Amino acid sequence: MRNQSTWLAVGIYVGAILIGSQYGAGEEVWRAVEQPGLKESLEGAPVLKTESLGEPALGVNVWERWMVPNHDGQSWDVLQIYFKEYYGPTWLYAVDLGTKQVTRQRLADGHQFYLSGRALGFDGKYYIATPFNRTWSMGMFVYDPETNTVEDRGEIVSGLGGEVRPLVTGPDGRIYGTGTRGNRVGLYIYDPKLKKVVKDFGAIGPSHPNGAWSRYVMGVDDTHAYIASGMIPAWYLVAVNLKTGEEKVLLESPTELVMDIVESFPGAWAIVPQEGGAPRKEYWLYHGKAIPKTNNTPPWPKQASPWDKVMPRPEVYFDQIDPDAEGNATLWYRLREDAAKASKDTTGGSPEARGWKSIRLEGVESYPHRINPMSVLPDGRLYGTGDDYAGVFVFDPRTDQTTILGPRPGLAPYTQIVCGDKLYSSGYSGGHLFVYDPARPWTLSKGGPPGNPAPYQGDPRSNPRYLGDFDRTTRVGLMHSSALGADGKIYFGGFGLRHYTGGGFGWYDPKARKMDGFWKPLSGYAVHWIAPALERQLVIISTSTAADELNNNRRTKEGKLFIYD
Repeated sequence: MRNQSTWLAVGIYVGAILIGSQYGAGEEVWRAVEQPGLKESLEGAPVLKTESLGEPALGVNVWERWMVPNHDGQSWDVLQIYFKEYYGPTWLYAVDLGTKQVTRQRLADGHQFYLSGRALGFDGKYYIATPFNRTWSMGMFVYDPETNTVEDRGEIVSGLGGEVRPLVTGPDGRIYGTGTRGNRVGLYIYDPKLKKVVKDFGAIGPSHPNGAWSRYVMGVDDTHAYIASGMIPAWYLVAVNLKTGEEKVLLESPTELVMDIVESFPGAWAIVPQEGGAPRKEYWLYHGKAIPKTNNTPPWPKQASPWDKVMPRPEVYFDQIDPDAEGNATLWYRLREDAAKASKDTTGGSPEARGWKSIRLEGVESYPHRINPMSVLPDGRLYGTGDDYAGVFVFDPRTDQTTILGPRPGLAPYTQIVCGDKLYSSGYSGGHLFVYDPARPWTLSKGGPPGNPAPYQGDPRSNPRYLGDFDRTTRVGLMHSSALGADGKIYFGGFGLRHYTGGGFGWYDPKARKMDGFWKPLSGYAVHWIAPALERQLVIISTSTAADELNNNRRTKEGKLFIYD
Protein backbone atom coordinates (compact mmCIF):
# COMPACT_ATOMS: atom_id res chain seq x y z
CA MET A 1 0.00 0.00 0.00
CA ARG A 2 1.34 3.46 -0.87
CA ASN A 3 -0.62 6.40 0.37
CA GLN A 4 -4.26 6.17 1.34
CA SER A 5 -5.01 9.72 0.19
CA THR A 6 -3.43 8.91 -3.18
CA TRP A 7 -5.69 5.96 -3.90
CA LEU A 8 -8.71 7.90 -2.66
CA ALA A 9 -8.00 10.83 -4.96
CA VAL A 10 -7.38 8.54 -7.93
CA GLY A 11 -10.54 6.62 -7.11
CA ILE A 12 -12.71 9.71 -7.02
CA TYR A 13 -11.18 10.96 -10.27
CA VAL A 14 -11.72 7.66 -12.08
CA GLY A 15 -15.24 7.37 -10.71
CA ALA A 16 -16.08 10.86 -11.87
CA ILE A 17 -14.76 10.11 -15.38
CA LEU A 18 -16.81 6.92 -15.65
CA ILE A 19 -19.99 8.45 -14.37
CA GLY A 20 -19.46 11.51 -16.55
CA SER A 21 -18.98 9.39 -19.63
CA GLN A 22 -22.20 7.57 -18.94
CA TYR A 23 -24.31 10.68 -18.58
CA GLY A 24 -22.16 13.25 -20.35
CA ALA A 25 -23.69 16.00 -22.46
CA GLY A 26 -23.85 15.40 -26.18
CA GLU A 27 -23.82 11.61 -25.99
CA GLU A 28 -26.19 9.99 -28.45
CA VAL A 29 -29.15 8.18 -26.96
CA TRP A 30 -29.08 4.43 -27.62
CA ARG A 31 -31.98 3.40 -29.80
CA ALA A 32 -33.35 -0.02 -30.69
CA VAL A 33 -33.10 -1.02 -34.36
CA GLU A 34 -34.97 -3.56 -36.41
CA GLN A 35 -33.26 -6.96 -36.72
CA PRO A 36 -34.83 -8.88 -39.62
CA GLY A 37 -34.86 -12.60 -39.09
CA LEU A 38 -34.34 -12.44 -35.35
CA LYS A 39 -37.74 -13.96 -34.57
CA GLU A 40 -37.18 -16.85 -36.96
CA SER A 41 -33.69 -17.45 -35.59
CA LEU A 42 -34.99 -17.65 -32.05
CA GLU A 43 -37.83 -19.97 -33.02
CA GLY A 44 -35.44 -22.25 -34.88
CA ALA A 45 -32.77 -22.30 -32.22
CA PRO A 46 -32.06 -25.74 -30.71
CA VAL A 47 -33.45 -26.42 -27.28
CA LEU A 48 -30.81 -26.26 -24.59
CA LYS A 49 -31.01 -29.60 -22.83
CA THR A 50 -30.35 -29.68 -19.11
CA GLU A 51 -29.94 -32.52 -16.68
CA SER A 52 -31.07 -32.40 -13.06
CA LEU A 53 -28.33 -33.31 -10.63
CA GLY A 54 -30.54 -33.21 -7.56
CA GLU A 55 -31.13 -30.68 -4.79
CA PRO A 56 -27.77 -30.30 -3.07
CA ALA A 57 -28.54 -27.27 -0.88
CA LEU A 58 -30.73 -29.08 1.64
CA GLY A 59 -31.17 -27.95 5.21
CA VAL A 60 -33.25 -26.35 7.91
CA ASN A 61 -32.46 -23.70 10.51
CA VAL A 62 -32.33 -25.00 14.07
CA TRP A 63 -30.84 -22.26 16.23
CA GLU A 64 -34.10 -20.93 17.75
CA ARG A 65 -35.30 -22.72 20.88
CA TRP A 66 -36.96 -21.74 24.17
CA MET A 67 -37.55 -23.36 27.54
CA VAL A 68 -40.89 -23.03 29.33
CA PRO A 69 -41.77 -24.49 32.77
CA ASN A 70 -44.76 -26.79 33.12
CA HIS A 71 -47.64 -25.59 35.28
CA ASP A 72 -46.62 -27.71 38.27
CA GLY A 73 -43.13 -26.18 38.24
CA GLN A 74 -41.59 -29.65 38.48
CA SER A 75 -40.52 -30.10 34.86
CA TRP A 76 -39.77 -28.17 31.69
CA ASP A 77 -40.76 -28.06 28.04
CA VAL A 78 -38.14 -27.48 25.35
CA LEU A 79 -39.61 -25.61 22.38
CA GLN A 80 -37.39 -26.38 19.40
CA ILE A 81 -38.13 -24.22 16.36
CA TYR A 82 -37.24 -25.54 12.88
CA PHE A 83 -37.68 -23.14 9.96
CA LYS A 84 -36.75 -22.98 6.29
CA GLU A 85 -36.41 -19.20 6.29
CA TYR A 86 -37.50 -16.38 8.57
CA TYR A 87 -41.15 -16.32 7.49
CA GLY A 88 -41.73 -20.05 7.18
CA PRO A 89 -42.37 -22.83 6.83
CA THR A 90 -41.89 -23.01 10.62
CA TRP A 91 -42.37 -26.08 12.78
CA LEU A 92 -42.58 -26.29 16.56
CA TYR A 93 -41.35 -29.44 18.29
CA ALA A 94 -42.59 -29.13 21.88
CA VAL A 95 -40.61 -31.63 23.96
CA ASP A 96 -42.14 -32.22 27.40
CA LEU A 97 -39.30 -33.37 29.63
CA GLY A 98 -41.80 -34.43 32.28
CA THR A 99 -43.82 -36.84 30.11
CA LYS A 100 -41.21 -37.38 27.32
CA GLN A 101 -43.98 -36.47 24.86
CA VAL A 102 -43.09 -34.70 21.61
CA THR A 103 -45.78 -32.54 19.98
CA ARG A 104 -45.24 -31.35 16.41
CA GLN A 105 -47.09 -28.26 15.15
CA ARG A 106 -46.88 -26.12 12.01
CA LEU A 107 -46.79 -22.46 13.00
CA ALA A 108 -48.32 -19.64 10.98
CA ASP A 109 -46.46 -18.55 7.85
CA GLY A 110 -45.50 -14.89 7.46
CA HIS A 111 -44.29 -14.54 11.05
CA GLN A 112 -40.65 -14.38 12.10
CA PHE A 113 -40.49 -16.39 15.31
CA TYR A 114 -36.76 -15.82 15.41
CA LEU A 115 -36.20 -12.70 17.58
CA SER A 116 -39.84 -12.71 18.68
CA GLY A 117 -40.70 -11.13 22.01
CA ARG A 118 -41.44 -13.67 24.74
CA ALA A 119 -42.66 -13.52 28.34
CA LEU A 120 -43.99 -16.00 30.90
CA GLY A 121 -47.34 -14.87 32.29
CA PHE A 122 -48.71 -15.40 35.79
CA ASP A 123 -51.16 -17.86 34.22
CA GLY A 124 -48.22 -20.12 33.32
CA LYS A 125 -48.61 -19.50 29.61
CA TYR A 126 -45.81 -18.29 27.37
CA TYR A 127 -46.59 -15.16 25.33
CA ILE A 128 -44.91 -14.65 21.95
CA ALA A 129 -45.12 -11.42 19.93
CA THR A 130 -44.06 -11.10 16.29
CA PRO A 131 -45.45 -9.03 13.36
CA PHE A 132 -47.07 -10.34 10.19
CA ASN A 133 -44.85 -9.60 7.19
CA ARG A 134 -47.74 -8.58 4.91
CA THR A 135 -49.12 -5.88 7.21
CA TRP A 136 -46.14 -5.24 9.52
CA SER A 137 -48.55 -5.25 12.45
CA MET A 138 -47.89 -7.05 15.71
CA GLY A 139 -49.43 -10.46 16.32
CA MET A 140 -49.69 -12.48 19.52
CA PHE A 141 -49.16 -16.23 19.96
CA VAL A 142 -49.55 -18.12 23.24
CA TYR A 143 -47.96 -21.43 24.19
CA ASP A 144 -49.80 -23.48 26.79
CA PRO A 145 -47.64 -26.10 28.58
CA GLU A 146 -50.83 -27.96 29.46
CA THR A 147 -51.55 -28.80 25.81
CA ASN A 148 -48.02 -28.37 24.41
CA THR A 149 -49.47 -26.27 21.58
CA VAL A 150 -49.41 -22.66 20.39
CA GLU A 151 -52.58 -20.59 19.96
CA ASP A 152 -52.63 -17.81 17.34
CA ARG A 153 -54.48 -14.83 18.81
CA GLY A 154 -54.12 -12.71 15.69
CA GLU A 155 -53.18 -9.07 15.24
CA ILE A 156 -53.01 -7.06 18.45
CA VAL A 157 -51.35 -3.74 17.43
CA SER A 158 -51.70 -2.20 13.98
CA GLY A 159 -48.63 -0.61 12.42
CA LEU A 160 -46.13 -1.87 14.99
CA GLY A 161 -43.32 -4.08 13.65
CA GLY A 162 -39.58 -4.22 14.08
CA GLU A 163 -36.91 -6.88 13.81
CA VAL A 164 -36.81 -7.15 17.60
CA ARG A 165 -39.97 -6.81 19.65
CA PRO A 166 -39.40 -7.47 23.39
CA LEU A 167 -42.08 -8.49 25.87
CA VAL A 168 -41.99 -8.30 29.66
CA THR A 169 -44.46 -9.29 32.38
CA GLY A 170 -45.32 -6.42 34.70
CA PRO A 171 -45.92 -6.59 38.46
CA ASP A 172 -49.63 -6.08 37.69
CA GLY A 173 -49.71 -9.34 35.69
CA ARG A 174 -50.14 -7.61 32.33
CA ILE A 175 -47.77 -8.06 29.36
CA TYR A 176 -45.85 -5.02 28.10
CA GLY A 177 -44.41 -4.91 24.60
CA THR A 178 -42.50 -2.70 22.20
CA GLY A 179 -41.38 -2.70 18.57
CA THR A 180 -40.75 -0.21 15.78
CA ARG A 181 -43.00 2.47 14.30
CA GLY A 182 -40.96 3.90 11.44
CA ASN A 183 -38.20 5.99 12.96
CA ARG A 184 -39.41 5.61 16.55
CA VAL A 185 -40.23 2.77 18.94
CA GLY A 186 -43.66 1.91 20.32
CA LEU A 187 -45.27 0.69 23.54
CA TYR A 188 -48.42 -1.27 24.33
CA ILE A 189 -50.09 -3.15 27.21
CA TYR A 190 -51.68 -6.58 26.65
CA ASP A 191 -54.06 -8.01 29.26
CA PRO A 192 -53.91 -11.85 29.35
CA LYS A 193 -57.28 -12.05 31.11
CA LEU A 194 -59.05 -9.95 28.52
CA LYS A 195 -56.92 -11.40 25.67
CA LYS A 196 -56.44 -8.00 24.07
CA VAL A 197 -54.36 -4.82 24.07
CA VAL A 198 -55.80 -2.40 26.60
CA LYS A 199 -53.51 0.54 25.78
CA ASP A 200 -51.40 1.49 22.76
CA PHE A 201 -49.10 4.44 23.45
CA GLY A 202 -48.22 4.90 19.77
CA ALA A 203 -44.77 6.11 18.77
CA ILE A 204 -42.50 7.18 21.61
CA GLY A 205 -38.93 8.31 22.12
CA PRO A 206 -36.48 10.10 19.82
CA SER A 207 -36.50 9.74 16.03
CA HIS A 208 -33.66 7.91 14.28
CA PRO A 209 -32.59 8.58 10.66
CA ASN A 210 -32.13 4.94 9.64
CA GLY A 211 -35.13 3.58 11.52
CA ALA A 212 -35.55 2.91 15.22
CA TRP A 213 -34.61 -0.26 17.07
CA SER A 214 -35.33 -1.52 20.54
CA ARG A 215 -32.90 -3.75 22.35
CA TYR A 216 -33.69 -7.41 23.10
CA VAL A 217 -35.11 -6.68 26.58
CA MET A 218 -37.33 -3.94 27.96
CA GLY A 219 -38.22 -3.19 31.57
CA VAL A 220 -41.30 -2.23 33.56
CA ASP A 221 -42.18 -1.48 37.17
CA ASP A 222 -45.44 -0.42 38.81
CA THR A 223 -45.32 3.12 37.38
CA HIS A 224 -43.12 3.20 34.26
CA ALA A 225 -41.96 1.23 31.24
CA TYR A 226 -38.32 1.45 30.10
CA ILE A 227 -37.28 1.00 26.46
CA ALA A 228 -33.94 1.38 24.68
CA SER A 229 -34.33 3.38 21.46
CA GLY A 230 -31.56 3.35 18.79
CA MET A 231 -29.37 3.20 16.66
CA ILE A 232 -28.33 6.51 15.00
CA PRO A 233 -27.13 8.90 16.34
CA ALA A 234 -27.04 7.03 19.66
CA TRP A 235 -29.01 4.78 21.99
CA TYR A 236 -31.45 6.42 24.38
CA LEU A 237 -33.22 4.95 27.39
CA VAL A 238 -36.79 6.21 27.44
CA ALA A 239 -39.04 6.06 30.51
CA VAL A 240 -42.81 6.21 29.90
CA ASN A 241 -45.32 6.95 32.63
CA LEU A 242 -47.92 4.19 32.36
CA LYS A 243 -50.80 6.40 33.58
CA THR A 244 -50.15 9.68 31.80
CA GLY A 245 -48.03 8.58 28.83
CA GLU A 246 -45.44 11.22 29.70
CA GLU A 247 -42.02 10.17 28.41
CA LYS A 248 -38.50 11.18 29.36
CA VAL A 249 -35.02 10.25 28.12
CA LEU A 250 -33.08 9.03 31.16
CA LEU A 251 -29.80 7.89 29.63
CA GLU A 252 -27.83 8.17 26.40
CA SER A 253 -25.02 5.97 25.14
CA PRO A 254 -21.99 7.14 23.15
CA THR A 255 -22.31 6.78 19.37
CA GLU A 256 -21.93 3.18 18.16
CA LEU A 257 -21.97 1.80 21.71
CA VAL A 258 -25.09 -0.13 22.67
CA MET A 259 -26.82 0.09 26.03
CA ASP A 260 -28.76 -2.84 27.48
CA ILE A 261 -31.70 -3.30 29.80
CA VAL A 262 -31.70 -6.26 32.21
CA GLU A 263 -35.02 -7.49 33.56
CA SER A 264 -35.07 -8.00 37.33
CA PHE A 265 -38.66 -8.58 38.42
CA PRO A 266 -40.50 -6.44 39.41
CA GLY A 267 -38.13 -3.89 37.87
CA ALA A 268 -35.05 -3.59 35.69
CA TRP A 269 -31.56 -2.11 35.49
CA ALA A 270 -29.48 -0.65 32.67
CA ILE A 271 -25.93 -1.11 31.40
CA VAL A 272 -24.44 1.92 29.64
CA PRO A 273 -21.01 1.52 27.97
CA GLN A 274 -18.57 4.42 28.06
CA GLU A 275 -16.16 5.86 25.51
CA GLY A 276 -12.43 5.21 25.46
CA GLY A 277 -12.65 1.87 27.22
CA ALA A 278 -13.83 3.42 30.48
CA PRO A 279 -15.77 1.10 32.82
CA ARG A 280 -19.44 0.78 32.02
CA LYS A 281 -22.04 2.45 34.21
CA GLU A 282 -25.04 0.67 35.70
CA TYR A 283 -28.33 2.11 36.89
CA TRP A 284 -31.44 0.85 38.64
CA LEU A 285 -34.57 1.87 36.72
CA TYR A 286 -37.25 2.72 39.23
CA HIS A 287 -40.28 5.00 39.23
CA GLY A 288 -39.10 6.90 36.18
CA LYS A 289 -35.55 7.50 37.37
CA ALA A 290 -32.09 6.11 36.63
CA ILE A 291 -30.42 5.48 40.00
CA PRO A 292 -26.66 4.71 40.03
CA LYS A 293 -26.22 1.03 40.95
CA THR A 294 -23.72 0.80 43.82
CA ASN A 295 -24.66 -2.70 45.02
CA ASN A 296 -26.95 -5.60 44.12
CA THR A 297 -29.85 -4.56 46.35
CA PRO A 298 -32.66 -3.11 44.20
CA PRO A 299 -34.66 -0.11 45.43
CA TRP A 300 -38.01 -1.86 45.03
CA PRO A 301 -39.69 -4.30 47.44
CA LYS A 302 -39.58 -8.01 46.66
CA GLN A 303 -42.48 -9.55 44.75
CA ALA A 304 -43.11 -13.09 43.55
CA SER A 305 -42.59 -13.55 39.79
CA PRO A 306 -44.03 -16.20 37.43
CA TRP A 307 -40.64 -17.96 37.56
CA ASP A 308 -40.37 -18.29 41.33
CA LYS A 309 -42.10 -21.68 41.67
CA VAL A 310 -40.01 -23.29 38.94
CA MET A 311 -37.41 -25.97 39.57
CA PRO A 312 -33.86 -25.30 38.28
CA ARG A 313 -33.44 -25.70 34.54
CA PRO A 314 -32.05 -29.03 33.44
CA GLU A 315 -28.94 -29.19 31.29
CA VAL A 316 -29.91 -29.51 27.63
CA TYR A 317 -27.53 -30.61 24.88
CA PHE A 318 -28.34 -29.55 21.30
CA ASP A 319 -25.41 -30.84 19.24
CA GLN A 320 -27.61 -33.52 17.66
CA ILE A 321 -30.69 -31.37 17.10
CA ASP A 322 -29.91 -31.04 13.36
CA PRO A 323 -31.96 -33.68 11.51
CA ASP A 324 -30.21 -36.46 9.63
CA ALA A 325 -31.07 -37.53 6.07
CA GLU A 326 -34.13 -39.41 7.37
CA GLY A 327 -35.44 -36.42 9.35
CA ASN A 328 -34.47 -37.71 12.78
CA ALA A 329 -32.87 -35.64 15.53
CA THR A 330 -31.99 -36.23 19.18
CA LEU A 331 -32.42 -33.97 22.19
CA TRP A 332 -30.35 -34.80 25.28
CA TYR A 333 -31.03 -33.52 28.81
CA ARG A 334 -30.19 -34.29 32.42
CA LEU A 335 -31.48 -32.97 35.72
CA ARG A 336 -29.20 -30.95 37.96
CA GLU A 337 -29.18 -33.62 40.64
CA ASP A 338 -28.20 -36.26 38.10
CA ALA A 339 -25.38 -34.04 36.88
CA ALA A 340 -24.13 -33.53 40.43
CA LYS A 341 -24.27 -37.28 41.12
CA ALA A 342 -22.44 -38.07 37.89
CA SER A 343 -19.64 -35.66 38.72
CA LYS A 344 -19.02 -37.60 41.94
CA ASP A 345 -19.64 -41.19 40.86
CA THR A 346 -18.67 -41.32 37.19
CA THR A 347 -15.47 -40.24 35.49
CA GLY A 348 -16.30 -41.63 32.05
CA GLY A 349 -18.69 -44.06 30.47
CA SER A 350 -21.71 -43.56 28.26
CA PRO A 351 -23.90 -40.45 28.32
CA GLU A 352 -26.58 -42.49 30.11
CA ALA A 353 -24.08 -43.47 32.81
CA ARG A 354 -23.46 -39.76 33.36
CA GLY A 355 -27.13 -39.00 33.88
CA TRP A 356 -28.11 -38.00 30.36
CA LYS A 357 -31.46 -38.97 28.85
CA SER A 358 -32.38 -38.70 25.18
CA ILE A 359 -35.63 -37.97 23.34
CA ARG A 360 -35.98 -38.67 19.62
CA LEU A 361 -37.55 -36.14 17.25
CA GLU A 362 -38.92 -37.60 14.02
CA GLY A 363 -40.17 -36.25 10.72
CA VAL A 364 -38.13 -33.04 10.78
CA GLU A 365 -38.40 -31.39 7.37
CA SER A 366 -35.33 -30.33 5.41
CA TYR A 367 -35.82 -27.99 2.48
CA PRO A 368 -34.06 -27.30 -0.82
CA HIS A 369 -32.66 -23.78 -1.05
CA ARG A 370 -31.60 -21.52 -3.88
CA ILE A 371 -27.95 -22.15 -4.73
CA ASN A 372 -25.57 -19.20 -4.46
CA PRO A 373 -22.53 -18.70 -6.73
CA MET A 374 -20.15 -21.61 -6.34
CA SER A 375 -16.35 -21.84 -6.05
CA VAL A 376 -13.96 -24.35 -7.58
CA LEU A 377 -11.89 -26.07 -4.90
CA PRO A 378 -8.24 -26.96 -5.55
CA ASP A 379 -9.20 -30.60 -6.18
CA GLY A 380 -11.73 -29.64 -8.89
CA ARG A 381 -14.90 -30.09 -6.83
CA LEU A 382 -17.48 -27.32 -6.58
CA TYR A 383 -18.24 -25.75 -3.20
CA GLY A 384 -21.68 -24.22 -2.85
CA THR A 385 -24.08 -22.78 -0.30
CA GLY A 386 -27.83 -22.39 -0.15
CA ASP A 387 -29.85 -19.33 0.78
CA ASP A 388 -31.53 -18.82 4.16
CA TYR A 389 -28.46 -19.80 6.21
CA ALA A 390 -28.79 -23.47 5.33
CA GLY A 391 -27.13 -26.06 3.14
CA VAL A 392 -23.39 -26.28 2.38
CA PHE A 393 -22.37 -28.91 -0.16
CA VAL A 394 -19.59 -30.03 -2.48
CA PHE A 395 -20.27 -31.42 -5.94
CA ASP A 396 -17.81 -33.58 -7.88
CA PRO A 397 -18.30 -33.08 -11.66
CA ARG A 398 -16.29 -36.24 -12.39
CA THR A 399 -18.69 -38.52 -10.55
CA ASP A 400 -21.86 -36.34 -10.36
CA GLN A 401 -21.79 -36.97 -6.63
CA THR A 402 -23.05 -34.41 -4.12
CA THR A 403 -21.98 -34.40 -0.48
CA ILE A 404 -24.02 -32.30 1.94
CA LEU A 405 -21.64 -30.91 4.56
CA GLY A 406 -23.85 -29.01 6.99
CA PRO A 407 -25.14 -25.52 7.83
CA ARG A 408 -23.46 -22.43 6.48
CA PRO A 409 -20.70 -20.83 8.57
CA GLY A 410 -21.00 -17.30 9.40
CA LEU A 411 -24.17 -17.22 9.40
CA ALA A 412 -24.41 -16.19 5.74
CA PRO A 413 -21.26 -16.10 3.61
CA TYR A 414 -21.92 -13.75 0.68
CA THR A 415 -18.45 -14.08 -0.77
CA GLN A 416 -15.95 -16.94 -0.90
CA ILE A 417 -12.54 -17.23 -2.50
CA VAL A 418 -9.83 -19.88 -2.81
CA CYS A 419 -6.34 -18.96 -1.67
CA GLY A 420 -3.73 -21.71 -1.76
CA ASP A 421 -5.34 -24.99 -0.76
CA LYS A 422 -8.09 -23.42 1.38
CA LEU A 423 -11.36 -21.57 0.88
CA TYR A 424 -12.11 -18.33 2.74
CA SER A 425 -15.62 -16.96 3.19
CA SER A 426 -17.13 -13.84 4.69
CA GLY A 427 -20.50 -12.12 4.71
CA TYR A 428 -23.28 -11.46 7.22
CA SER A 429 -23.25 -10.55 9.99
CA GLY A 430 -20.34 -8.31 10.90
CA GLY A 431 -18.04 -9.69 8.23
CA HIS A 432 -17.33 -12.99 9.97
CA LEU A 433 -14.30 -14.62 8.35
CA PHE A 434 -14.02 -18.42 8.10
CA VAL A 435 -11.47 -20.72 6.49
CA TYR A 436 -12.33 -24.20 5.17
CA ASP A 437 -9.81 -26.93 4.45
CA PRO A 438 -11.40 -29.33 1.89
CA ALA A 439 -8.79 -31.98 2.70
CA ARG A 440 -10.18 -32.34 6.24
CA PRO A 441 -13.61 -33.52 7.47
CA TRP A 442 -16.32 -30.92 8.03
CA THR A 443 -16.96 -30.50 11.78
CA LEU A 444 -19.36 -27.54 12.11
CA SER A 445 -22.60 -28.75 13.80
CA LYS A 446 -21.37 -32.34 13.58
CA GLY A 447 -21.24 -33.07 17.29
CA GLY A 448 -21.89 -36.48 18.74
CA PRO A 449 -23.64 -37.39 22.01
CA PRO A 450 -22.86 -35.52 25.27
CA GLY A 451 -19.16 -35.73 25.95
CA ASN A 452 -18.33 -35.57 22.26
CA PRO A 453 -19.37 -32.08 21.10
CA ALA A 454 -18.24 -30.47 17.88
CA PRO A 455 -15.18 -28.26 18.37
CA TYR A 456 -15.91 -24.61 19.06
CA GLN A 457 -15.85 -22.72 15.74
CA GLY A 458 -12.67 -20.85 16.70
CA ASP A 459 -10.86 -24.00 17.85
CA PRO A 460 -7.96 -25.10 15.58
CA ARG A 461 -9.72 -28.48 15.28
CA SER A 462 -12.84 -26.85 13.81
CA ASN A 463 -13.33 -27.08 10.05
CA PRO A 464 -14.42 -24.56 8.88
CA ARG A 465 -12.68 -22.36 11.45
CA TYR A 466 -13.63 -18.88 12.57
CA LEU A 467 -10.80 -16.34 12.13
CA GLY A 468 -12.39 -13.08 13.29
CA ASP A 469 -14.75 -10.24 12.35
CA PHE A 470 -14.11 -7.41 9.92
CA ASP A 471 -16.64 -5.08 11.55
CA ARG A 472 -14.15 -4.02 14.21
CA THR A 473 -12.07 -2.06 11.70
CA THR A 474 -14.37 -1.70 8.67
CA ARG A 475 -17.80 -1.36 10.35
CA VAL A 476 -19.37 -3.63 7.74
CA GLY A 477 -22.53 -5.51 8.52
CA LEU A 478 -22.12 -7.58 5.35
CA MET A 479 -18.96 -8.39 3.40
CA HIS A 480 -20.10 -8.72 -0.21
CA SER A 481 -17.08 -9.34 -2.46
CA SER A 482 -13.47 -10.54 -2.35
CA ALA A 483 -10.27 -10.53 -4.42
CA LEU A 484 -6.70 -11.80 -4.23
CA GLY A 485 -3.85 -9.29 -4.14
CA ALA A 486 -0.31 -9.62 -5.51
CA ASP A 487 0.97 -9.27 -1.94
CA GLY A 488 -0.66 -12.59 -0.96
CA LYS A 489 -3.43 -10.95 1.04
CA ILE A 490 -7.14 -11.59 0.54
CA TYR A 491 -9.19 -8.40 0.18
CA PHE A 492 -12.84 -7.95 1.09
CA GLY A 493 -15.38 -5.18 0.46
CA GLY A 494 -18.82 -4.64 1.96
CA PHE A 495 -21.21 -2.22 3.62
CA GLY A 496 -22.79 -1.47 6.97
CA LEU A 497 -26.33 -2.34 7.97
CA ARG A 498 -28.93 -0.68 10.17
CA HIS A 499 -26.72 1.94 11.86
CA TYR A 500 -23.67 2.78 9.73
CA THR A 501 -24.61 2.22 6.07
CA GLY A 502 -21.44 3.28 4.27
CA GLY A 503 -18.70 1.01 2.95
CA GLY A 504 -15.80 -0.89 4.42
CA PHE A 505 -12.64 -2.44 2.99
CA GLY A 506 -10.55 -5.08 4.73
CA TRP A 507 -7.91 -7.73 4.20
CA TYR A 508 -6.59 -10.93 5.70
CA ASP A 509 -2.96 -12.06 5.55
CA PRO A 510 -2.89 -15.90 5.58
CA LYS A 511 0.85 -15.97 6.36
CA ALA A 512 0.76 -13.52 9.26
CA ARG A 513 -2.78 -14.64 10.24
CA LYS A 514 -3.83 -11.03 10.76
CA MET A 515 -6.81 -9.02 9.52
CA ASP A 516 -7.29 -5.27 9.24
CA GLY A 517 -9.19 -2.64 7.26
CA PHE A 518 -10.76 0.82 7.24
CA TRP A 519 -14.03 2.65 6.57
CA LYS A 520 -13.66 6.45 6.73
CA PRO A 521 -12.76 7.07 3.03
CA LEU A 522 -15.89 5.03 2.15
CA SER A 523 -18.28 6.63 4.64
CA GLY A 524 -20.72 7.78 1.95
CA TYR A 525 -20.18 4.83 -0.40
CA ALA A 526 -21.51 1.30 0.11
CA VAL A 527 -19.05 -1.21 -1.37
CA HIS A 528 -20.70 -3.92 -3.48
CA TRP A 529 -18.00 -5.38 -5.71
CA ILE A 530 -14.22 -5.47 -5.79
CA ALA A 531 -11.92 -6.96 -8.46
CA PRO A 532 -8.16 -7.24 -9.04
CA ALA A 533 -6.42 -5.38 -11.90
CA LEU A 534 -2.93 -5.11 -13.43
CA GLU A 535 -1.78 -8.56 -12.29
CA ARG A 536 -3.41 -8.02 -8.88
CA GLN A 537 -1.35 -4.91 -8.12
CA LEU A 538 -4.58 -2.90 -7.80
CA VAL A 539 -8.03 -3.61 -6.37
CA ILE A 540 -10.97 -1.85 -8.05
CA ILE A 541 -13.79 -0.99 -5.66
CA SER A 542 -17.32 -0.40 -6.98
CA THR A 543 -19.77 1.50 -4.77
CA SER A 544 -23.28 2.92 -4.59
CA THR A 545 -24.46 5.99 -2.70
CA ALA A 546 -25.01 5.90 1.07
CA ALA A 547 -25.57 8.25 3.98
CA ASP A 548 -22.23 9.89 4.79
CA GLU A 549 -21.76 9.71 8.53
CA LEU A 550 -18.83 12.14 8.30
CA ASN A 551 -21.06 14.70 6.58
CA ASN A 552 -24.13 14.85 8.85
CA ASN A 553 -25.55 11.63 7.33
CA ARG A 554 -26.20 13.33 3.98
CA ARG A 555 -26.46 10.88 1.12
CA THR A 556 -23.80 11.19 -1.55
CA LYS A 557 -25.07 12.12 -5.01
CA GLU A 558 -23.19 9.54 -7.09
CA GLY A 559 -21.62 6.15 -6.67
CA LYS A 560 -17.93 6.01 -7.50
CA LEU A 561 -15.12 3.65 -8.41
CA PHE A 562 -12.14 3.61 -6.08
CA ILE A 563 -8.71 2.14 -6.72
CA TYR A 564 -6.70 0.58 -3.90
CA ASP A 565 -2.97 0.22 -4.55
